[in-house]
Amino acid sequence: MNLRIAVIETEHFEVLDPVIHLLLQIGAEIHVLCSRQVNKFSEFKLDSRLNWHFNQSEISPRQQLLQFEQVIASLNVDRILLLTVSNNHFFYRRLKKNGIKVVLGIHDINSYLIPQIKFSLRGLVRHFSKKILFNSADEYLVFSNKQALTLQAETKKNVHHIPPALFHSVQFLPRSYSKGQEL
Repeated sequence: MNLRIAVIETEHFEVLDPVIHLLLQIGAEIHVLCSRQVNKFSEFKLDSRLNWHFNQSEISPRQQLLQFEQVIASLNVDRILLLTVSNNHFFYRRLKKNGIKVVLGIHDINSYLIPQIKFSLRGLVRHFSKKILFNSADEYLVFSNKQALTLQAETKKNVHHIPPALFHSVQFLPRSYSKGQEL
């Protein structure tokens, strides 16, 4: 039986590509839930081994999350990889349902382990939402060896490390854009 994985990435295609590369090596059934921009730049966007789920138009992060929730409910996945969560932390926690394992990608462990609390209503909600998401994750994924070692010392949960050097720049061609020009 193949492992069925939903990978969620809304901001960084350069984080998504090495993860997809590794998941393809193990023969997992991969469903990529992402923003239109991430899909546009991913080197795997034309790969028929992947199932892409993204919006053709721009929508709010909350609307996107609600759509992701609906897609995941229909997929019957074994794992969810949350690669970049920069907002709506509490609502991402809602994706963990029916025994689905959640792997949380962490770009900066200090923002979870030693957070800077802002004493405003929004700052406190953000702080506690991040804590709830962090504690509810079954496993963690980091992109720095030093962060992996630090996080392993702080938790009993599995910590996976994917070196960022796996990024393949074969199809990424940087170019300049004018303000307001569509990417």
